[in-house]
Amino acid sequence: MDLEGKKENSTRNFVGELKKALLARREKEAEKSPPKKDDSAFGGKSFIPRIEAKRWFTRHKNEIWQKYQIGEKDVKNFDEEFFPAQKYGPYIEKNKREPENALKDLEKKKWAPGAKKWMIDKKADILKKFSGK
Repeated sequence: MDLEGKKENSTRNFVGELKKALLARREKEAEKSPPKKDDSAFGGKSFIPRIEAKRWFTRHKNEIWQKYQIGEKDVKNFDEEFFPAQKYGPYIEKNKREPENALKDLEKKKWAPGAKKWMIDKKADILKKFSGK
């Protein structure tokens, strides 16, 4: 009996120490990597209303101008250009992969004869930032 009690006690101690070590490891990993901030227009949501997309482009118009030299008038129309209401409806849904589909549509336009490829590349970058990629 005495030997069995020692075995059981040592097993409990080992399991307890193992749990403590795992918890300490998880805490260290949590400290190392802060949670990623979602800078996309969706902000962690699965869908946004069309007006929210328009606001996102309006909020980022200065950044778009500085990086891509695209004017304010063009930026105002990006929501309708990327996500036409007839095709996408009142909401832009991330779960239905609508930003990816809009990006594919842009890539198709890129290879049309007479297309301004440099402008389409800039718009594709903006759309990637919009969707958080």
